[in-house]
Amino acid sequence: MSFTAAFWRFAHERYQIRKPSVAFEYACFVWACFWTFVLVAGAVADPGHIVGYLVFAIPSVGISVALAIAHRKIRLEKRKGDDALYRKRLGGAHEQSH
Repeated sequence: MSFTAAFWRFAHERYQIRKPSVAFEYACFVWACFWTFVLVAGAVADPGHIVGYLVFAIPSVGISVALAIAHRKIRLEKRKGDDALYRKRLGGAHEQSH
């Protein structure tokens, strides 16, 4: 199963009935902005430990931004109609079979 097919399968199963929350996207972006600011300030204050900051920055900032973008993608697709996620799921399964 491709990543795209798995993503749309998850989106359909989780959000077919319930509405995706915009607050979750904002929370993820605020989290990422906060930690970006903290890490940049820390790197400026103590440039000798850049590697340590990067090791922490990748999961704390990268994962939250990826979650926010994925959630936004689901929310925008769901706005196309009630069965949009189902059609996208079928499209992902169709691409996999070819």
